Amino acid sequence: MFSELLQPPKPVLTRWGTLLKVVDYYAINFDSVKEVLDTFDSNSAKSIQISKTLLEKIDIRRDLAYISSNFTFHSLKITQLQSKASPISETLALIQETEEKLKATKGTTALAISAKLQNPIDKNSGLKIIKLISKIIDGEPEEITEFGNGANCPF
Repeated sequence: MFSELLQPPKPVLTRWGTLLKVVDYYAINFDSVKEVLDTFDSNSAKSIQISKTLLEKIDIRRDLAYISSNFTFHSLKITQLQSKASPISETLALIQETEEKLKATKGTTALAISAKLQNPIDKNSGLKIIKLISKIIDGEPEEITEFGNGANCPF
């Protein structure tokens, strides 16, 4: 039964990207996983009983679909950001794309996640400096008189 169904990815609790991959797996394979689980005897283990009960809840499927549709792109962006060979302008473009996609996502969860991302970005004066340096490297004509932290521009 479901021999083509791969095992779920193993999440690392401190790494968002792996958690999002797990969510995506279960969103895609929900019915197959549920069907396999239904073949197990609920009385053989408490974990099977709990899993069956959880999979019967309508919000599980809804929440998996919402997260998978709106946030799993983030795991790809994290992988791309971790690439050491990317030019500064590409890295900044990935951050910008992530910000824009999160801002465009609807729902209170999306608002909370967007705020959680935006807060450290707004406070990161180093990121503001990198953005200015990237503009200089890319030859963008811009009046640069000071860095985001009030320091004078050395250029």
